[in-house]
Amino acid sequence: MQTNIWQVYFDENSKKNCSPEWNHYDNSKKLTEHFENSVIVDLIECKEHEKADYFGVFSHDILKDLPFRENGLPFTPQNLEKVIGENLDIDVFAFQKRRQNKNIVKQAEHYHPGFLKMVKNILIKTGFLSDVPERIDNIILFNYFVAKGAVYERYVNELLRPAMKILEGMPEAYLNAGYKKLNTATIGRFTEAFGKPHYPYHPFILERLPSLFMQKYNYNFKHIF
Repeated sequence: MQTNIWQVYFDENSKKNCSPEWNHYDNSKKLTEHFENSVIVDLIECKEHEKADYFGVFSHDILKDLPFRENGLPFTPQNLEKVIGENLDIDVFAFQKRRQNKNIVKQAEHYHPGFLKMVKNILIKTGFLSDVPERIDNIILFNYFVAKGAVYERYVNELLRPAMKILEGMPEAYLNAGYKKLNTATIGRFTEAFGKPHYPYHPFILERLPSLFMQKYNYNFKHIF
């Protein structure tokens, strides 16, 4: 069993967070309003998902974000390989084992007003779903998941890529999503990359699309860590 895992960094400091066991993607001059999702599309177009049994794309700080354990094992590249290797019947592994919310899409409306209307618009325009499901059972956030290559490719081609295109033509998606206050350097980086001094809605919408994809299709899914 082989995995092809990538971590995305944007400067020398974030590069230091990346694990030497995984591949590293330099996004310092390629940032878009879609954030890591643009990297995912690029790697799929380059057929990286075909080079191993399982494929994943994480942020540079995933090892800091997941201080949890699976069967007593901390989250590390080696332990992730071990857990996957013991469950080869699983199509998709995600790392939100402790999240209990019944619907992470509807929940996001509380943090990002207008969020739900934009997601519904995307689902209808793509023809993927007619509405947001009442329940979302297989939770994925931050693109913290690995999947068999064919599953990942289908997700990108069927939902992620079309959603990104729709968002680019949705002016309201470029409004301030109200995520957090930014420092001067980040404001400058965002303004140069996509013309806004704040977090737009794009990354928060796109990070919830894998959950909607898994809710529609009956893949073998397992939460770990």
